[in-house]
Amino acid sequence: MVMQPRITQVMNLLHPAPDIQEEILFLPRTRTGHDPIHEKQMRRICQEPSFARQRRMWQVLKRSRMEEPAA
Repeated sequence: MVMQPRITQVMNLLHPAPDIQEEILFLPRTRTGHDPIHEKQMRRICQEPSFARQRRMWQVLKRSRMEEPAA
């Protein structure tokens, strides 16, 4: 049983700009630990109707979540 609000959340994940979708598809596989980017973080981006704003939000999220730790 899945509630209607959850279905809406999942369906809204179909709305990112095509280039963002492609980047997500080709993110490196996580071998250990948690994925750096989570579905909950993507919800806000996917709710934004402007692809230009989505791209800016995506870049900020990627930088904050996928930066390599300093050696």
